[in-house]
Amino acid sequence: MGKRAFTSFVHRHKILLSVLSFIFIQLPQYVDSIWSLIEHFTGTSNNTGSASMNTTWLYWITVPLGLAMFGIILWLTKKPVLSNAEKNKVIELMESVNILDDMMARHFNEIIEHNTDRVAEFKAKLRSPEFTEMWNKCSKQRAVISFISPNLSEQVRTLLTLWEYGYSHLLKDWQENEVTIFGNRVTELFKNGETIRKRIKKEVDKLII
Repeated sequence: MGKRAFTSFVHRHKILLSVLSFIFIQLPQYVDSIWSLIEHFTGTSNNTGSASMNTTWLYWITVPLGLAMFGIILWLTKKPVLSNAEKNKVIELMESVNILDDMMARHFNEIIEHNTDRVAEFKAKLRSPEFTEMWNKCSKQRAVISFISPNLSEQVRTLLTLWEYGYSHLLKDWQENEVTIFGNRVTELFKNGETIRKRIKKEVDKLII
């Protein structure tokens, strides 16, 4: 596993790894307690008020290991310091996202006025060479950014998926004259889109400012 892949793994599972490090730190204490309880019920206690099993050696293994794990988690999940090249990759990704966003919105606004199978026409637009090329470019950029900021990569994927399926459902509702549902879905779609946009902006600002 490379350095970037390891960093990405820690970012994705930092809560689980933090809990695991805490367990390692506390493990000798739990072992002492459990062993004392076993001796009490089995009648093998030495009656000195402490367990006869010496677990001191555990402290010299699990506590340093737990502290080291927690230190690594703190180090790798602190605010990343990006090179200019990495910052440019973030900016290029956001440019591609904005282009895809505009393309889907433009297709939606054009198709909603057509008297055709609007959903099928919208999906056909998304399979066009121009859109496919930009989508593939954005996917490759997201793959690179996932090593720098897994959260940003995932938020971008969520946003683009939201627009793709959201516009399709809106066209379906409009085509079936479901005006009330259409209005509610428009409100919900753009509210969710704005929420994700704010998360993306927050993450981008953290990376490049």
